[in-house]
Amino acid sequence: MEQDHIVERCRAMSTRDLLRATTVDSSEYEPAFHAAAHIELSGRWLEVTNLRDRARLFLPDGSIQEAGLDSLEEALPEDLPEGTMVGVENCIDELLVFQRLRDEWVAHHSSGGDYSGSWICPLNETMRAVAMRFVRLEDWRHGLARDVPLSQWVVIESSCTMGFARRAMEVMHDTGIDARAVPNPSRSRCRGLCIEAPQYTIMVPRSDEGRARAVIEGFAEVIARLHADAERHAERGDVAGELTAYGEILTLAPDDHVALFNRGALLMDEKCYEEAFDCFVPLIGGQEDDIQEDIRVYLQDIIEAAPSIPVLHALAGIQRAQGDEGAARKSLEAALWMDEDNAMTHLALGYLCYEEGDRDATAVRHFRRYLETAPEADDRDAIQTILGELDGWSRPNQEATRGGTSAGNDAASR
Repeated sequence: MEQDHIVERCRAMSTRDLLRATTVDSSEYEPAFHAAAHIELSGRWLEVTNLRDRARLFLPDGSIQEAGLDSLEEALPEDLPEGTMVGVENCIDELLVFQRLRDEWVAHHSSGGDYSGSWICPLNETMRAVAMRFVRLEDWRHGLARDVPLSQWVVIESSCTMGFARRAMEVMHDTGIDARAVPNPSRSRCRGLCIEAPQYTIMVPRSDEGRARAVIEGFAEVIARLHADAERHAERGDVAGELTAYGEILTLAPDDHVALFNRGALLMDEKCYEEAFDCFVPLIGGQEDDIQEDIRVYLQDIIEAAPSIPVLHALAGIQRAQGDEGAARKSLEAALWMDEDNAMTHLALGYLCYEEGDRDATAVRHFRRYLETAPEADDRDAIQTILGELDGWSRPNQEATRGGTSAGNDAASR
């Protein structure tokens, strides 16, 4: 009976959870569970192969690159300057961020968004080798020493981007401050449309707190000077100079709304649509109604010139926030026309139908298609709960419809 219970438990687990249980968390399970788990995984060999071949690379410029294991090693940069950070995410949602110090690397590890510790990676143990062991779910910590414990350090800046953390630590290291930027992954969901961005917390020893805070405060003065430079370039009609000034601002303050919007508008004039879109994305859903309307117009211009699913998703997000559900549905349907298997489009359409009260087969169809195209989705349980609610709602309505149709037919026959 006990073995039957273990088998059923393994069948109920997601492929990602089974992989975790048989690799990084293997010490937490008994041999009987391991045997049943490996049998279950062997029956899911195609799904396991597809899942294990996935990895994501967070590059020093803040961009995110999807990579298979065969191409990941070549995509990993080498010989980076002090203060640079590179992140790698494996198939079981663990993140390893490498921070380049003067004489070594420090690898910061988090699992499920929770920071678990840091390890020293000496230069003769290359970052690439550790990263590849990590994504292959092997013992990547072998031979590495633990970094200084950060429990006694103080937080100087929380939830900042890689660009901000890198620049701040460059300045701190130049002044002799020993700083660390530990991963603090955040995922925000806007009613079915995911925006993911790696976030970091900057920490320093308590003895360096005063000097480190002065560095962060000094950034405000630099940013004000760069804004003034951008205005002078604009007055002279120097587009290149203006773009450079806004780019430098965004390196220090990636959420500066003025710099993001103005740089995006300039790039639209230059027909650099992809770069312009990247500027507008962080502004979507903000409180400035006039800016939201301007961005909506810009996104429509981008779609006319270079249509893409991410832009259609973003446009739908603004349209929904403005209460124009009809336009949002048309944007999402256009995205579905471009790729009928796009999971996030089905999820967004499902939510749109669900929230509009259109709780018929349309909402059910999109939610079910989402689960089919994203079998390892983090919100799978939540969507299944909604589907249970929709099934309970639609069944009596379908019966009422059939009853009404039957009555109508009887009346017609009489």
